[in-house]
Amino acid sequence: MNILITGSGSGIGRFLAENLAGQSHTVFGLTHDMCNIECYTELERCAAEISQKTDRIDGIITCAAVVHPIGDSLKVDINEWSKTIDVNLKGTFFTLRAFQDLLKKSRRAKAILFSGGGATASRPYFSAYAVSKTGVVRLAEVIADECPWMDVNAIAPGATKTKMTQAVIDAGPSVSGQKEYDEALTHTIKGLPKILGLVQFLLSEKSDGISGRLIAAQWDDWIHFSTVLEKNLYRLRRLTA
Repeated sequence: MNILITGSGSGIGRFLAENLAGQSHTVFGLTHDMCNIECYTELERCAAEISQKTDRIDGIITCAAVVHPIGDSLKVDINEWSKTIDVNLKGTFFTLRAFQDLLKKSRRAKAILFSGGGATASRPYFSAYAVSKTGVVRLAEVIADECPWMDVNAIAPGATKTKMTQAVIDAGPSVSGQKEYDEALTHTIKGLPKILGLVQFLLSEKSDGISGRLIAAQWDDWIHFSTVLEKNLYRLRRLTA
């Protein structure tokens, strides 16, 4: 498959790029130095350049993300807060839009959007990150409904040691909260194989027809998923009595 990965310069994005390339996939990685995903015209330029190298993209994986600002939501820097929305949410949407023409040329188009902590529950002191990642999940649902020609899903990767983990530790418990700080100290890279496994599953024919879902790499039994899932399973919904 021809696969585009944003955020491929570090963390989960780099891990996926290296492993998928090692499995005979052709990987086009977009690092921040190569393309500013906050800027749609930059992504259009990148798409035009990649279209000179390939006639199609079969899969898009959006890993690029930032976690700052950390702290009291009504006191953090407003420009940092806005930047996180730009990178995490708008960057994800802009990538899908800029590369849609290449994606439409695939026989089995797949999009995998990385969500994160705070998408399904409150995450105090991380409002920009939580809000942006919740938006990514809903974006996956909307695009799935609008674009039946591709499967698009969101992934909750689970606690994994990355630059974001270090940012929480560096902020300290007084800023990030004692619970977040303590949990960050326990993060390891042991969850990476499950993240890779879920990505491989969602790229494979086994997942054809599964779309518009939020799937947890570490906790959901995705390896045994049927291609026909209950209507509201693995989606953001309001529960009523």
